Amino acid sequence: MDVSDLIIPRNTWNPQYDDGETPVGKAEKVSLHHSVTAQLSPASTTAMESAQMRALEKIGHSRFARPGFMGTGISYNVVIFPSGRAWQGVSFNRRGTHTDGMNSTVRSICFAGNYELHEPTELQLATGRAIIAAGRGDTWTKDADVIGHRDIKQTACPGKNIYKHRAFLATGHDEPVIPVTNPIIPKPIVTRVAVNVNMPVLDLRGANDKVVTGREVHVMQFLLVLAGYSVGRAGIDGRAGKDTRAALGRFQVDTKTGTSGKADYLVGEKSWRELIGGYRG
Repeated sequence: MDVSDLIIPRNTWNPQYDDGETPVGKAEKVSLHHSVTAQLSPASTTAMESAQMRALEKIGHSRFARPGFMGTGISYNVVIFPSGRAWQGVSFNRRGTHTDGMNSTVRSICFAGNYELHEPTELQLATGRAIIAAGRGDTWTKDADVIGHRDIKQTACPGKNIYKHRAFLATGHDEPVIPVTNPIIPKPIVTRVAVNVNMPVLDLRGANDKVVTGREVHVMQFLLVLAGYSVGRAGIDGRAGKDTRAALGRFQVDTKTGTSGKADYLVGEKSWRELIGGYRG
């Protein structure tokens, strides 16, 4: 799984300002932030989130403008909304303005909203964890620490309700995880679009007894979670066992993408079309 597979591209939200400052290399840390801006609903549309990205861009650009320096657009590398959708802010290979003197060696993940006052959704946490795991060894070093903004500065950022999940966000599938308990789960996405699908068939019929792994499993889990189907406590980890199999079964029954209206646990063209169409809608 490439980290870019999990993030809506920067050009999608129509940025108005520069893409950060100078080029940077692989990061040594990942810093967590919150935006303390509008607290959108988990059911918010992509249009609403795109508007918030432009609002964040204006805030970041104006905060760091000074005589002889016009600012660098949006501050953060990634912004994750309560829907679970993640949007690219500053490109990973460009320096942003987020972590006080460490911007060349740190990349930032911002949770949109105020997490001193609100709890993150399960989808936000699952997306953040998947992005951190996918970026290890590529966008940031394999052993990159996951820190809160408050770890380096006198600030409440990223909010106590994100900070308490820092260890969970940092873990991979083969390490202990902290349970995520959150009742806010978005309803399945109902807007569908026609898409061309070129994905292999995934066979999860035996996943109760034998774990199925791979990049396509990771993509499927991510799309299931975005559509409102929990894949279990381990989250999006690229390992499909009984929990992911059960989530797929519920999805296939609800969307009639199995066989004769029943779950067949085979992710073929019909299931991929519905999953990908729901995500991009």
